[in-house]
Amino acid sequence: MTPSGTIQFRVFTSAANIPVSGATVIVRNQDPPYALYGVLVTDESGQTPVLTIPAREASLGQTSGSEIRPWVGLKVYIEHPAYEEVTFDGVQLFPQVLSVQAVQLLPNQKTDPEEDDLQEYELSPQPVWEGNAT
Repeated sequence: MTPSGTIQFRVFTSAANIPVSGATVIVRNQDPPYALYGVLVTDESGQTPVLTIPAREASLGQTSGSEIRPWVGLKVYIEHPAYEEVTFDGVQLFPQVLSVQAVQLLPNQKTDPEEDDLQEYELSPQPVWEGNAT
């Protein structure tokens, strides 16, 4: 049986955590061949359905000196017409774990159509793995 992990997104705006419904969340592998794992849409509570993704063996995170990351790295795009687009590079998916990624969107204040209002975040790897390989 292939191991898997699950991820869910909670999309909100403002410090009051107001849910954003109708946001599109695109989830891809961050490494070639950049497999598309899912396109999700947030509900009225700002949450997506849970997405199941193939993961790596749990034993990789318990073996020191492993050349292989114990997680699957994800690239995530979050879009909504009323808000600035957000991109996360390096979201980590572990086997047999439900990861919940909270995402705060900022209202779209674009005044110049040529201007790019993309918010980009690159997440640092968990300290469970010190290697540089994939």
